[in-house]
Amino acid sequence: MIDRLGKKLVWLAAVIGMALAIWSTRLGPGVGGDATIYLTSAQNLVKGIGLGLIQPDGSFRLLPYSAPLFPLLLTPFSALHLDLTAAARWINILLFGGMILLAGFASLRYFENKWQAALPAWLLACSPILLPVYSWAMAEPLTLLPGFGGLVFILTNLDRQPTGRIGWLELSGLLFGLSIAARYSAAAFLAAGMLICLFWMAAPLKKRLLAVLRIGLVGFLPLAIWVLVQFTQTASVSSRSILTLAEMRERFLAFWPQVNSALLVWILPASFQESPPYPQWINMILPLTMIVMLAAVSIFMKKRDMTKSSDRLISTLWIFAAVYVGVLLLVYLTTYPPITIDNRMLSPAHVAVIWIAGLLLAQLTGLKTSHLWQTGVFLLAAASILWYGMRTIRIVQQNAETGLGYNALTWRQSQLIEAIKVLPEDQPLVTNETMALLYLTGRVASPVAEIYFDKPVYPFTRYGDGPAGRDPAEARFKAAESLLVVFDTLESQFSTIYGERAKERADVFVQGLHVAAFGDNGAMYYHPLTSSEN
Repeated sequence: MIDRLGKKLVWLAAVIGMALAIWSTRLGPGVGGDATIYLTSAQNLVKGIGLGLIQPDGSFRLLPYSAPLFPLLLTPFSALHLDLTAAARWINILLFGGMILLAGFASLRYFENKWQAALPAWLLACSPILLPVYSWAMAEPLTLLPGFGGLVFILTNLDRQPTGRIGWLELSGLLFGLSIAARYSAAAFLAAGMLICLFWMAAPLKKRLLAVLRIGLVGFLPLAIWVLVQFTQTASVSSRSILTLAEMRERFLAFWPQVNSALLVWILPASFQESPPYPQWINMILPLTMIVMLAAVSIFMKKRDMTKSSDRLISTLWIFAAVYVGVLLLVYLTTYPPITIDNRMLSPAHVAVIWIAGLLLAQLTGLKTSHLWQTGVFLLAAASILWYGMRTIRIVQQNAETGLGYNALTWRQSQLIEAIKVLPEDQPLVTNETMALLYLTGRVASPVAEIYFDKPVYPFTRYGDGPAGRDPAEARFKAAESLLVVFDTLESQFSTIYGERAKERADVFVQGLHVAAFGDNGAMYYHPLTSSEN
């Protein structure tokens, strides 16, 4: 009876999670710069151009920065002339359901089918952090399912003696490899899996080392193939460069504030960061306090001699979360351009942490204590789901009404975008939103170098009047060879470069330029050439 109830609860959580994702993406999945690269790369591969983008000068650039699995998965849909945006939407919705089922059924298995172990599935389904991740046409969903699937698969087979033939070691390595092929940071899954085998496998040390080697070789194989392809075509890996020691020190100081900001949203709505109804300093310690409390409860429950299998699952998730944050820190400290430390990037750690929280609540309900205690823990679990659910529904309603990314109504109904569509196909363009133009109009535009290279330029000049040789696209604009398309995102883009002077820079940037077309989210300009320049 309990077994059936647990299964039904897990299936219901998966259905609800998928329904929320369908509702959230009613106007289409979120498409931003990275998603546009994925979608366009898949189309270009089918056309025989290659897995990458066409540059404004007509040259080809291999898929920049990103791992290849997600665009490769979209390629068959492109070959069938299906809408890739719709394909990406339904792939991620199904992956969301799969992730919820994996967490739910794995928890039931390791908690001896107690129905309370369905709680992690409900926390995942209602998570206001995960729902947005699965609402965008991005690679994270394709990273999470095989990555966590690999960890669960290893735990399931950990007490089986490996043979000399291809078996569960290679299969778990393959799952990790697929995850890494979707997102480089998923190497943390492989590292965690190898650590688990090294320390927990019921075998002599020599066999454990051999098992770790087998998992590692298979797990790194997809990445090794992709790195070889990149290096042979571009003589670099992921188009990234290594920072100096001084730059690394600056990055280290900036890392925790970004992590703290992301972790805070796991607990409270984003609005609480700017104007909390309590002293601001609480926000600085609340995320770390949450993690410490979860760790303390994990240790306490382990000492209470709960089931060995449930301890192993919780410990595995802790190991992965720690390794993953360590990998992010290493990449953030050492490479340029910097990765963005936000909820999307931290989503694998979020899955691990709320999975742990759900398992701990399930454990607490199993303590042989008073009925009042069990009732209190049950109410806490219900309140957690309700709190997450209320936040998620607000997010979903907003997404369904206004849309996400370039599928938002403000972009879809843009008069400026419509004006661009009627321009001659050979009209060169330069813009601060190259990916928006590529996704919405199919046009390849030159970027504003100032934004593209993320470096300040002084003194401030309007576009076209900068020093000769600084930006070829700017020179072509001044020579009346191209048009400048500026969207109202310009000031926010400049804010990362100029801080408080962003508005001043944005005003000077277009000051005195002649308007060729105007829309509700930007304008198109040409340079006011003098008679002598004509």
